[in-house]
Amino acid sequence: MTEIISNKDKEDRILSSSYGVLAGVNYKFELWSWDGIHGVSFIFDLNLIHDFNVDQLVSLIRENIDGFEKKEFSSKKIKGKLFINTSIEELFD
Repeated sequence: MTEIISNKDKEDRILSSSYGVLAGVNYKFELWSWDGIHGVSFIFDLNLIHDFNVDQLVSLIRENIDGFEKKEFSSKKIKGKLFINTSIEELFD
């Protein structure tokens, strides 16, 4: 499996992480806290997702991972990785 490194922002605190496979593509899942905001990131290696665009990956997440069906996502590319992020504040209220 390809090592996937996370964003090392000094304000970012990784609470939990794990690895998974979605439509045959490896990803890293991180639960994080940043400046009082809680969220999750699905992190993909850009070299491994040639057949997918961001919208397709978001659709796969919504269709295949419980609890994300109606979530809004943002995305960001950093150092060869694609971060697909969403807030999960409802879990911490």
